[in-house]
Amino acid sequence: STQIKTYSWDNAQVLLVGNKCDMEDERVVSAEKGRQLAEHLGFEFFEASAKDNINVKQTFERLVDIICEK
Repeated sequence: STQIKTYSWDNAQVLLVGNKCDMEDERVVSAEKGRQLAEHLGFEFFEASAKDNINVKQTFERLVDIICEK
C-alpha cells in the first residue's frame, strides 16, 4: 500500500486481483485473506483465472467502470 501511495496519483483506484484461482491445491493466500487485505487497504478484490476464464471479464469491466466514472 505504501508504494502505491508513493508512486501513484492521489485519486488512483486500485483493484487487488488474486490470480490463478483455478490452482486451489497450490494456493498460498486464501480468498478470505485476500478480501481482508483488500478491505484493510481500501481496495476492491477479485479472484481470477485466465486459464479457466474465471472473473477475467468482470475484473476488466470493473476497471472500465472506474475509468468511466472519473
